Amino acid sequence: MTIKVFDTALETRTTIQKVTYDLSPPTHIESIKNAIVQRYGCRGSKRKLSYHPVIQRPLKKKATHDVNGGLPSPPVERALTPPPQPPSPSMRSHRAISTCPSSSSMTVSEITTKLDQLKQEKHRLFQLIKRLVQEEAEQQQEQLR
Repeated sequence: MTIKVFDTALETRTTIQKVTYDLSPPTHIESIKNAIVQRYGCRGSKRKLSYHPVIQRPLKKKATHDVNGGLPSPPVERALTPPPQPPSPSMRSHRAISTCPSSSSMTVSEITTKLDQLKQEKHRLFQLIKRLVQEEAEQQQEQLR
């Protein structure tokens, strides 16, 4: 016994029509070709003349601030205060000797303590900058009122 679910069977026919367009080239095709050759032709000739294999450069170092748990230094848009005056030459040489001993004379513990001090100073300076920017914004808001 045969049961028909659909009484009518629809056949779908696909017809493919080929559409062609007959476009005539522009009248100034030569100037277009010359412009393309001038712009990109030199680059192609340089590539053809290069017989050296492509040198693959190593990837850039991963940012260390992610590893150290710190944040990268934010960009500075403008100086809030004028830069300090450089110290006299005698003071500069004395300060360089006292604060920056040669790397061979420093031990690992001294280096780590120096790094910790620098991180604390960086944090303190960022907090100071943040506070100054907030105060400046508050002053501008008060002036607008």
